[in-house]
Amino acid sequence: ILRILRTLRFFAELRVLVGGVLSSLIPLMWCLALLALVIFVFGTILMQLLSDPTLAMSASELLFVEENFGNVLKTAYSMYSAVTGGMDWDQLCGTLLDISAPIGCIFVLYTAFAILCLLNVVTGLVLDKATAAVHSDAVLMQTSETKERAKMIQELEAHFAEADLDNSGTLTSAEFELNVQDEAVQSYLRYLGLDVDESNAAAVFQFLDIDGSGELTFEEFLAGLTNLKGGARELTVSRINLWLAALHKQGVGVGRPQRSSTRNL
Repeated sequence: ILRILRTLRFFAELRVLVGGVLSSLIPLMWCLALLALVIFVFGTILMQLLSDPTLAMSASELLFVEENFGNVLKTAYSMYSAVTGGMDWDQLCGTLLDISAPIGCIFVLYTAFAILCLLNVVTGLVLDKATAAVHSDAVLMQTSETKERAKMIQELEAHFAEADLDNSGTLTSAEFELNVQDEAVQSYLRYLGLDVDESNAAAVFQFLDIDGSGELTFEEFLAGLTNLKGGARELTVSRINLWLAALHKQGVGVGRPQRSSTRNL
């Protein structure tokens, strides 16, 4: 599931949440085990003290002890509820203090240790694991993007070398226009977000030719396609529209501005 979510940028926040929860399960289990141990130790002490026949308890107090500390399961449930919000610990502590001050003090010590110490440790561990999961996810995303960019550069180098018919290391306008007539090349450029065909190849070539030398180096080719594929696409599209319109007014033979093409960038 995480591999699927990692491929979808739309689910980035959900992926981080799921990763944080899953990474926190093991420390949470250990913290629950420690809480169970603490409940067992204090519960055993309370049950032994409350079972003392010398304690003078009223009928309501006996009923209270039977309902909340009558056996191991009831004792564990009452003590767990007291520190997790299921039951107000003051209700239990007040009655225990009325029965016996030492017993009430032991219960106060338990709640103080469980709430102020143990549960704060649990919160800290879960937060630390969630933060580590977020950092790990960011590293994985950066690594994935780096690999994706490296793969794209290799593919572009292959296409560039194939288009470079004279092996000069640069592309002329004629070579570029000839190469984009290939349906496979057009399909790959559309995959990158650039709709190029023979009708607008000359205009796109002039746009990619940054230094205006009439020859397109691989660096210019890569930089131009990266800008069109990256976050500056909307700005680049606007620049292409204005640039083509200006060339059309000047009578440069690039045809009418390809609005339908640039709209699909």
